[in-house]
Amino acid sequence: MTDDKVRENQLRRMAQRQGLVLIKSRRRDPRAIDYGQYWLADANSNFLHKGPYNDGFADLDQVEAFLSEEEPSVRAATEENRTMTDAQRERIIAAWNAWKDAEAAYRTESARYVSAGWLNDGPLPPPEKALTHEALHELNRLRDTAKAAQEAYQATLAR
Repeated sequence: MTDDKVRENQLRRMAQRQGLVLIKSRRRDPRAIDYGQYWLADANSNFLHKGPYNDGFADLDQVEAFLSEEEPSVRAATEENRTMTDAQRERIIAAWNAWKDAEAAYRTESARYVSAGWLNDGPLPPPEKALTHEALHELNRLRDTAKAAQEAYQATLAR
């Protein structure tokens, strides 16, 4: 075993003793943004500790510093991020529901203009409605609404 693997296993055991799980990025492409990253997750709640810069731990040194509390400010900042008020939770759920509702509205409307067929079942049935310029405009509006709802949901998560 390499020294890094031995150290990683030691940190896994150290994390386990603190009720955490050490997770290593599975990316194999060195150009990937999360290549070589580590995360710590709470074993009970699956809460993900974001690390010192809110994007995971860049290396085993940062993980060890977090676990051994050599940098208490890092853990304190991460623990602050851990608590979520009921209002924050409700805001996230509302944003999620708005996004899913907007996606469903787009899918429902677009299904009216698409015909579906099955192999060897003969000709395709005609679509429910013909696609007009106004209908295309409405589909684009619904798609933009769904995209905006998704971005709002992601912004809500980032707060």
